[in-house]
Amino acid sequence: AALLVWLFWRKKTLVVANTSTAAERVADAASGLPSVVEMAEWNHARVRSIIGVVAECEGYAVAARAGGAEGDLGLARAGEEGSTSVIVTCAPASAGPVSARRLRELFGTITIEGVGRGWYVGLAGFSSEAREYAQTHRLVLISGDGLREQLRVLTDRDLARALSRGK
Repeated sequence: AALLVWLFWRKKTLVVANTSTAAERVADAASGLPSVVEMAEWNHARVRSIIGVVAECEGYAVAARAGGAEGDLGLARAGEEGSTSVIVTCAPASAGPVSARRLRELFGTITIEGVGRGWYVGLAGFSSEAREYAQTHRLVLISGDGLREQLRVLTDRDLARALSRGK
């Protein structure tokens, strides 16, 4: 019985999280915000470029990294140059949902380098095991919906700059 309740609750929350009105979709399109379908077509380089602009808009200095387990971007707060405070790893939707194994790699990197936090951008979302792992290991998970919300709050100029990168 508990399993059925959990399955029902899980499906209900997934449906609620993805609902939007026609008016919201029209407003998003008019503002230049990319659709979920457009975001699903982005390659790794484009996701990394867009995240770089979003981080800059949040006050971070952005440095490219080697990628893979080492992370794609290193972020430092303005005035803390040379001191990375966040390591970011990006995965396009084509990579599928991010597993806990990928998060363990990022956590290992931030631990070895003594960095405070890690962000994992996974446009296809995250496995339930990955979400549980992130809660206890200083990792911020950013799904496609989360990235759309971050893009939504950018100014028109910054949104255009973010979306023009990596094309």
